[in-house]
Amino acid sequence: MDWFFEQYVFSPGHAVFEVNSIWDADSGLIRLRVAQVQNRDHGVPIYRTPVQIGIVTASGKRVEQVWLENEWDEFVFEGREEPLLVRFDEGNWLLKEWTYAKSVEQLLYQARHDDVIGREWAVRELERFGNDARVGNELAAIAVNDSFWAVRLAALETIAATDAPESVELFQTAAADANSRVRRAAIRILGGMGDQAMVPFFRDRFEVDDSYQVQAEALRAIGRSGDRSQLGFLRQASELPSHRDIIRSAAMWAIEQLEAGR
Repeated sequence: MDWFFEQYVFSPGHAVFEVNSIWDADSGLIRLRVAQVQNRDHGVPIYRTPVQIGIVTASGKRVEQVWLENEWDEFVFEGREEPLLVRFDEGNWLLKEWTYAKSVEQLLYQARHDDVIGREWAVRELERFGNDARVGNELAAIAVNDSFWAVRLAALETIAATDAPESVELFQTAAADANSRVRRAAIRILGGMGDQAMVPFFRDRFEVDDSYQVQAEALRAIGRSGDRSQLGFLRQASELPSHRDIIRSAAMWAIEQLEAGR
């Protein structure tokens, strides 16, 4: 298998896949098409590699292994039941970029039931269906309840991209998430709304959070949302010690915003 590893170790690039699948109820077949669309100008090859395909139906899950060898490959699998999920690269073995057009129903299922990488990918893909009420409800639940921080973060950022004002309470809840990266993103999103009424909330998060990164984001949120009445608070914050002076830098940035009349 040395040739297999050499493709990835010595190639000047990586694989980029366009994937699509269709289920034919009449024939009881699933057809999966995979195109390799990576830029090949600088010696990037068409990769020859095995890949695992996960197929989930109401009856259970199975994994099929196929070989990618061409610019375009097509595979046919038995599928007497409509698949709930067809998962390209089950196990996430390949170094890759990929696109895979799926219906909102398929993405909703994947966002709840796949592994971490698959759930995060599906959550971000759901942005295309942001006007669907089912999507908003599901993303809100995932933002609070998913077991992995990166999926919760993806859900917050996807909700923010849909400009749903009713999500303010959700972002406030997420600002107390167990993971500091989720808390920081929630405060950044809220700060971007520029709502002066949120300033007491940002001050509270600054006081109670134990992450310098989150505290700094709260100060920047005040700079985006507050007025000159917050200058005293920000100057006091600028005097606090922190790793690499992250608190001072954020406070000074916020002061500059408010002094400039923003």
